[in-house]
Amino acid sequence: MISYKLENYIEELNKQVISMDQGLSYNPEFRATQKMHDYPSRKAQVIRSLYFGELEVSKYNAEIIYQSILSRQGERWQNFVESSEDYTDIMLLGREMISRSNIMKRELEKIIMQIEDNFDHLIEIDEDKFAYCLEAVPQVDGSKNYLFIDDQTVKYVPGAIKKIGRFFAAQNIQFTSELEHHFPGWEYFAYGLIEQGKSHLCELFAELKEKNIKKIFTITGQSHYLLKHFAKKVGIEHNFKIINIIDILEGIKAEQDVYLHAGSFYSRYLKYNKKINKLLTAEIDSKLSSSIEFLPLYSKGPRINQVNIWQFPLTAEYELYFFPEEIREAIYKDGLQQIEKSTHKKLIVFDPYAYNVLSEHNYVNDYGYFTDLIEVW
Repeated sequence: MISYKLENYIEELNKQVISMDQGLSYNPEFRATQKMHDYPSRKAQVIRSLYFGELEVSKYNAEIIYQSILSRQGERWQNFVESSEDYTDIMLLGREMISRSNIMKRELEKIIMQIEDNFDHLIEIDEDKFAYCLEAVPQVDGSKNYLFIDDQTVKYVPGAIKKIGRFFAAQNIQFTSELEHHFPGWEYFAYGLIEQGKSHLCELFAELKEKNIKKIFTITGQSHYLLKHFAKKVGIEHNFKIINIIDILEGIKAEQDVYLHAGSFYSRYLKYNKKINKLLTAEIDSKLSSSIEFLPLYSKGPRINQVNIWQFPLTAEYELYFFPEEIREAIYKDGLQQIEKSTHKKLIVFDPYAYNVLSEHNYVNDYGYFTDLIEVW
């Protein structure tokens, strides 16, 4: 395994620079700004030029590199389903290079200080509310199973914890009684703080090993990608078996036509599209004329859309800092506009950040979290 350093990704970087951006019309940042510096390949070109000393690091080019929600949408030759993983790696390592230059020192220090001030958590959690939700999770002393409860679910969709707990109880899956909520640590990597992120993950795995945990159950796409896949990429080895709740679900039940929005981690990072589509079948497979390219809609439910890599993101699926508000708003409206081409009765999202952005905007139509459709009684 090569070390996770930009110097070991030069070939991948060169390929990203010469990319033809064939998925460009789907890239959320470019769609929001219509500016050439938001071409994915142009961001890669800036990173390459900075690495080889052809450009000096400045606040301007640093902001260009950070102006991405890392959705993997419209990056590289998406039409040919080429891997966009390399592009994500280039962005993270490019941001690490910028962080080492100290040009963004003040902004990044605020994130680090927020984590330190909040006892190794980025998001502030209502502990009483968490304790109440945790009561529904089946726990027993000595269990080698661990439910990885991420802070974003506790903060943005607390009711989901109770529903998830009831589901696992129905499956006769019990967890250790030493459950906590966790800051997964993706933001460390997303902002180029690679070494801090590695230390955070190592401490997390060491803590779970000390508890004699063998299986880790994740409930979001972000946590699953980070713990199962990305940890290995940065050289962290472990013996835990990591299982996502989608891997266990056999189906979900809807009493009305629903639109399923999987989000970037599930649809593009993990490629869980087929798994999610199988949870709720579409009764009639005839495409509506209102469907846009690659985003088929169906005339009758209960699922009336096809979950795939082309679904537009609604927001970043991590805590977003120093990102232009007008671009964030444009991405949300653009993603929502594509969803509303459908004739669904209810929108169901699979990511806590997507749920939160709908809540923040007081979305007037019916929407919910995927756990609302888990029937266990």
